[in-house]
Amino acid sequence: MSRPNTEASCSPSASSTGGATKAPSVVDRVPFSTKLAYGSGAFTETVLVNAIKQLANPVLNLQLGLSPGWVGMLLAIPRLWDAFTDLFVGNLSDHANTRWGRRKPFMLAGGIFSAITFCLLWLMPASLGPSGIFWYFLIGSLVFYLAYAFFSIPWNALGYELCSNYEDRTSLMSVRTFCSTVSGLLPPWLLALTQLPIFSNTLEGARWISILIALIVIAVTLVVVSFVKERKSPVTPQAEKVGVPFLPSFLSLMRNVPFIMLVTIVVLMLLASAIEGSLGLYINIYHVHRGDLAASANWNGILGTAYTLLGLATVFIVPPIARAIDKRLALALFLALAFAAAILRWFCYTPDHPYLMLVPTLLIGPAMTAMWVLISSMIADLCDVDESKTGYRREGMFSAVYAWIFKVGVSLAYLSGGFVLVLTGFDAALGKDQPPETLVSMRLIFVIFPAAVVLIACLLAIFYPIRKKDVLAAAELLSKKAA
Repeated sequence: MSRPNTEASCSPSASSTGGATKAPSVVDRVPFSTKLAYGSGAFTETVLVNAIKQLANPVLNLQLGLSPGWVGMLLAIPRLWDAFTDLFVGNLSDHANTRWGRRKPFMLAGGIFSAITFCLLWLMPASLGPSGIFWYFLIGSLVFYLAYAFFSIPWNALGYELCSNYEDRTSLMSVRTFCSTVSGLLPPWLLALTQLPIFSNTLEGARWISILIALIVIAVTLVVVSFVKERKSPVTPQAEKVGVPFLPSFLSLMRNVPFIMLVTIVVLMLLASAIEGSLGLYINIYHVHRGDLAASANWNGILGTAYTLLGLATVFIVPPIARAIDKRLALALFLALAFAAAILRWFCYTPDHPYLMLVPTLLIGPAMTAMWVLISSMIADLCDVDESKTGYRREGMFSAVYAWIFKVGVSLAYLSGGFVLVLTGFDAALGKDQPPETLVSMRLIFVIFPAAVVLIACLLAIFYPIRKKDVLAAAELLSKKAA
């Protein structure tokens, strides 16, 4: 596709203020090395939260005996807390003015402290009893997610502002998603790793594995902070202002219909994913493998690996597809694969042929990967459109409000996922002798709910109103204002 010479440079350099972004005469692109260094931060975002999701039920419910409803609360309440702290961190990051930039000081502190608190989560003594374990994990999770927000929100904002080239944004987000997908190879195997004979039980395995994960998180945090520079924009009259106050900025983004549509698509897909993750583990264990935890853990790893490998392959085909049919139609196309995957789960999760579980996995992997690439690229486009109307660069608030909305939704999904298990009659004490009606109820919810919400997400993508011409028009307007 042709690119007008009004597009802004993608070259990254330090920034400490907001304001309009000047487009140089020569269109540049972010070097691949910078994209890779930025993308490496996806390990923190992908592994830490997914590790908690993967290990919470096996450790807290199956080993320590907490009710699934309690576990659902332990997954939901911290994400609600996280959603509100994100808003504070995003606004703080947008308005920061330090010699090291707006984003990187927060990322450094957040990456290190989130790694440390992640380890501490799994150090609870089993002797505390159910109530003590509940409060230990809840308080620890609140501290962890506060530290995590100081990394994740500035890191996402850095990605939105790193490049202003319409096409190269998709390339940048493809590299980021590639790194995220590679990182996604690890979480599905965490349960299997905790079952290694060198560990006496699942909790001990979780403790040692968390230390390894924490060391990697600290390493990638140092890579991002050291090798990715923030983009500098010239000081303009708008840039000299502190910025839009928090509440007006928040309310204006909540009224931004295209932005809300994109976030709603993500919320719906994550709602589907949360229900699938919560019920899928138990269906795998008690329906497909009839209570064999070791066998189901291995298959969980196999499915996760297949999901990731297909996701990796998808990263390379999303940019050309998006160039050929535009980003919104490419998004709708891939979401249609997720809808098909949801329907097929009823037929493919069967004890007679466990390998059929691979079929829906091979569809959902490309769908989710494409969604992360395209949604991130489209939000970066909206930052330009927003600046052309308001005069402010506020990627931190876009990142924070985006996180706030979908985390509220996901928190409700985690909470409902735990209580859905209770309502279906599931009882961990029964082991493989779960009542047949319980398994049928779990399977119906496992299929119907994800299929319904994915279909809505697909329709939202089809009717998304922002086109490439709108983004390029905004870039041209910004170029004239900055000239």
